[in-house]
Amino acid sequence: MPLNKNSRIEIYDWIRVLGMMLVVIGHASYLSHATDFGSVAYELPSTINSHYEDFIPYAIRFIGGWAYSFHMPLFFILSGAVYALKKADTFDGMVIKKAKSLIVPYYIYGVAFMLPVKVISDFYKNADMKKVFRNFFEGGAENGHLWFLITLFWCFLLGYLLIEFVGKKSMIAALLIALILSKCELSFLPAFMGFSNAFNYVFWFMLGFVFEKYLRKKIEEQGTGKTAMIFALMTAVMIILPVDNGQGATAYVAFYCAWFILLALLSQILIGRIELLRKLILFLSPLCVYIYIFHDPMEYFILKEAFEHDWLSSGVYVYVYYFIRTAGVFIVSALLGFGICKIKGKIKRRNSATVTFE
Repeated sequence: MPLNKNSRIEIYDWIRVLGMMLVVIGHASYLSHATDFGSVAYELPSTINSHYEDFIPYAIRFIGGWAYSFHMPLFFILSGAVYALKKADTFDGMVIKKAKSLIVPYYIYGVAFMLPVKVISDFYKNADMKKVFRNFFEGGAENGHLWFLITLFWCFLLGYLLIEFVGKKSMIAALLIALILSKCELSFLPAFMGFSNAFNYVFWFMLGFVFEKYLRKKIEEQGTGKTAMIFALMTAVMIILPVDNGQGATAYVAFYCAWFILLALLSQILIGRIELLRKLILFLSPLCVYIYIFHDPMEYFILKEAFEHDWLSSGVYVYVYYFIRTAGVFIVSALLGFGICKIKGKIKRRNSATVTFE
């Protein structure tokens, strides 16, 4: 059972980092997006360079579209699995803890970064900003990619209740209830702060909890050869069967997530032998929350610059465009997160020193 320096299960670091790469690639593929208050809608120019159809640009678009079919359920699975590693808090303690780690960042980074960057990027060019801010504070459509934070908050609470009141007697029953909830039309539930949306994802959270409790150790102990063989068979199935868009096809999404978990496990076993790469994964893992928070608003700004200056008419700039939208925003977001972690560390040490002195 490989552990990193913070006593976390290392496979989850690999899933987190590799999964975040998929999220960034997925968000590097869109040209348009619209909500009730704002939108961007870019069209490829008639002068588009032929390099746009080269293998690398095409692969980024293909992987990005494919990643959308399962990358967010994957992160709910990861959250449920990590939750299973820790002793359950009281319900009140859970609410306070997750409000601090999910709801507070939603408001801070939404107001301080996401909304301003989208304003600069002309997303709200003709919008009433009072209505935009009100909708954001209510957790409406203007929450952008930060919907994940508030939805995950409710998934932790729903997961806690399912585990405590049903799962202790029958985890299969708890998982089945979560699946039924995800398939029911619950339009009567309030949408405030992503509450109703949590019922669509609580099954994936519970699936992650079950994975950690009952499956992970068995999979890790089955040996590299057997894991590689299963992974190869699953890859063949994925190639043969059509790619699903993830809308309600639970079996498809679960299959993709299982495939990706095996990919992460094999990467840990094989690539993790290179100590430098292993250290890089462990370094990036705690920064992934910041990569998620910061990367998507930057995509709107890059799109604005690229289409205003006709980047896609140049072969060189086609590659510059895709590099910035993928590796560029990943690196910049990680650096911003690293800076925030450093600042938080200094504040924490200063407060600890003050308490000790007193």
